[in-house]
Amino acid sequence: MNDSAHSSRVGWSHRRWLLVGVAIYVLAVGVRLVFLGEARHNPLYQHPTIDELFHHLTAKAIVEGHAPKRAFFRAPGHLYFAAGIYKIVGPEPMRARVVQVFVASLSPVLLLLIGARLFGPAAGIVSGVLASIFWTFVFFSTELLDVSPACVLYLLLAYLLVALDDQRWWKPLLCGVVLGLGAITRPNVLAFAPVLAAMFIWAARKAARSRRPPASPAAWIRTGMVRAGSLAGGVALAIAPVTIRNYVVSGEPVLISAWGPGVFWATNNPTTDAKRMYDPPRYDKNSPFLSDLREDPALKHAALSQHMFLHAAERLGHRPSYGEVGRFYLRLSVEYVRQYPGKLLGDVFKRLCWTFNSLEYPFNKDLYDFLDFTPFLRTLSWLHFGVICPFGFVGLLLLLNLRRWPAGLAYYLAMLLTLVLGGALFPITARYRLPAVYLMIPLIAYGAVELIRRLTPPVRWRRVLPPATALGIAAVFCNANLFGLRPSHCEYLLAHFAGACIAAERADLVAETSDKIEAVLDDPNLAHEIQDEAFMPLFRYFLARGDARRASRYGWELIRRRAPAEPSVLDAVVKLLIETDRPDRASLALSEFERRLGHQPNPYLAQAMVRFGRACRDRATLLAAAGQYARLIQMTPNERRFRNGLEAARAALAELERPATSRPTSTRP
Repeated sequence: MNDSAHSSRVGWSHRRWLLVGVAIYVLAVGVRLVFLGEARHNPLYQHPTIDELFHHLTAKAIVEGHAPKRAFFRAPGHLYFAAGIYKIVGPEPMRARVVQVFVASLSPVLLLLIGARLFGPAAGIVSGVLASIFWTFVFFSTELLDVSPACVLYLLLAYLLVALDDQRWWKPLLCGVVLGLGAITRPNVLAFAPVLAAMFIWAARKAARSRRPPASPAAWIRTGMVRAGSLAGGVALAIAPVTIRNYVVSGEPVLISAWGPGVFWATNNPTTDAKRMYDPPRYDKNSPFLSDLREDPALKHAALSQHMFLHAAERLGHRPSYGEVGRFYLRLSVEYVRQYPGKLLGDVFKRLCWTFNSLEYPFNKDLYDFLDFTPFLRTLSWLHFGVICPFGFVGLLLLLNLRRWPAGLAYYLAMLLTLVLGGALFPITARYRLPAVYLMIPLIAYGAVELIRRLTPPVRWRRVLPPATALGIAAVFCNANLFGLRPSHCEYLLAHFAGACIAAERADLVAETSDKIEAVLDDPNLAHEIQDEAFMPLFRYFLARGDARRASRYGWELIRRRAPAEPSVLDAVVKLLIETDRPDRASLALSEFERRLGHQPNPYLAQAMVRFGRACRDRATLLAAAGQYARLIQMTPNERRFRNGLEAARAALAELERPATSRPTSTRP
């Protein structure tokens, strides 16, 4: 297509479109900066957690020259993008968020161009404006995650496909490079590569048969294979540095990252249901790999990754490489698909339905919680996905009735379909479905514009009723609680938010969040969602503030879940449980303390034994404490505090010989 033809179809000159594009970009940047100005007071923006913390720390390590010397566990595109930002502006998350706003704001401009190319100026402008103000786009534009930069690359690929004529020899190569860059940022788009290659071959066949005389089969097959090969070459050109680097540092052929099969299996296994984000496999909390793996930079701040890695290590019997972990979960995934095809298909069907649901299912953060911190975002959220998505179904219905599709529309719809179907293999969270939502925007804009045009007088109701009926049905479908999707179980995020509040010294928010956490702990159906590692900062916080009730509650969770804790912490837990009149829990905590140390004497254990034995008048525990101190004195004869402890244990034993007054009695198991 030449420039004059394109200008005629979209109706405006290039200069006017340039002005509109600049206006859309300024609008997108302005909206996102206003939101960021309000959100900066949220503790999670000041102190990143979960995946944001991983991206932040890994980017810092890359800048400092301490990148992990193993194959990439996750796709590295955004990690190096963030490292590049840190190299320029310094390793400050808020600065990186500002820079990312200017990058992510390119997406509305690309959607403006895609919508105009496919459906005309009005649909293009609606696409650009809608993408500029849509609240989930605004929210994720400031997150230190891979999804927004990846979406820019995905949309750039979509624009190239709809804007460039298939006869340009370098189009497949350029599309391959952009697709590869998108894949090393967020690998989902890699599934589109074989689909696009097949479409290039089909386009060559179609072009050959439209000629007069038609080209021979050998000619169009050769042309199609060259284009498919150019696409593959472009993809390889972008991905090869990552693959080569993985092989050099690990000796393993890891294409991009080792994490993909693990995510699939954690989402699709016999114990999961369709709406759960993940069901981390259980592992032995006395695993010899535990302490070592928690120091791994790629796993240290990602509890799910730790669980997955430890599960693989225990099953394999040694500390595996990242490549081994990927192959381990690939085998489990293949076995699952073979044994449970019905369950997999049922779960995929549910997720396909949830892809179009209005609920923004949380993952690293609960988007709805942010609405309390940002009135501006709360205002934008009234235009939610349940409002706009039904117009996408209208647009699709209208497209199916067109006799002739616009050039490039088949590429666009194939890419959208690939992302939707591929996304249904994984959790339908707000973050995971975001690339598909971005690609839906031009279709949504087209449906809205066409419906408004048909409602413009004089109204021909035969042309209005089908799309209006489709809109009503789709609105019910998108806003219904299909298959029990609501309420979402995201209480594990409460603990991470509490940790950020502690770091930000927001005592008011810590207390408020603690109330919510305790309510979760009292519900046996929800308490398993909170990760064990989250209780230590809460215990230390309330212990330091002298809140014995809450400190003992979180200390008990450390014991009950057998979470890692130092002897000094276990001693403090036993003390608090005694002080809060919970001798039963104190007895179990002391037993867990002894189990962890085995037969090794420890001053904290001996001290806890004396305290418990005196409070509960337990002779056996006091005798064990005296034995502990005696062994400690043998090991360190000059340590005065051990002798003082032994004297305290003997004094407590002597006190037991006197009649008890009002002290409780207890027998430990």
